[in-house]
Amino acid sequence: MTVTWGNITVPDSAWNDIHAALAIHPNVPPALAIAVAYAENGSFDSALQSRVLDPTGPNGREDSWGYFQLYKGRLGGLGTGYTTEQLQDGRLNAEIAISEIARRISLTGLSKEAIQPWSTRDTAWQSFIDNPILVGTGVNQPPIGSTPPDARNTPPQGNQPVPRNGTTIAVQDTTHTINPYIIAGFLAIAVVAAMVVGEGQRQDGY
Repeated sequence: MTVTWGNITVPDSAWNDIHAALAIHPNVPPALAIAVAYAENGSFDSALQSRVLDPTGPNGREDSWGYFQLYKGRLGGLGTGYTTEQLQDGRLNAEIAISEIARRISLTGLSKEAIQPWSTRDTAWQSFIDNPILVGTGVNQPPIGSTPPDARNTPPQGNQPVPRNGTTIAVQDTTHTINPYIIAGFLAIAVVAAMVVGEGQRQDGY
């Protein structure tokens, strides 16, 4: 299955790992997970060590690993308590990261704060806002309730198509529509009532 995000094609192996974690945490928009992973890793390499130079880290680089560059160095991070080999396990790496994003979304809502552990990569949040949808079977929409903040106040109007799980449906705006048969019924009742009142008045001599 080919999954794309903007002009980026997500490798099948990376998508399978990330998708498995997203299935457990449905409040995380798929595009947000991909945005963070791409900003951190750049190549969706599950074994990648950080390119940031750090003389105290292994290989003279920062002690961060995998899709989401989970840090386990002396300052502590989401990778603390795991071995390098464990953090190079793509599925585990994705589960650790996405579970943290899910936890923060439940506390702060869908916002930049939800990816606070990766706040050094400001491009991740903006990239998600610019490209909030993945294209691929079953993944072309964010989970319900996770629309980016700047899109929350633009509800569909009239017959504007509304995507639901990859299917486009038309929604008719009936807010101001009254069934004409109901109107006709009310008019008929009013006419009959007027006739009855008039006949009664004639019989009473008025």
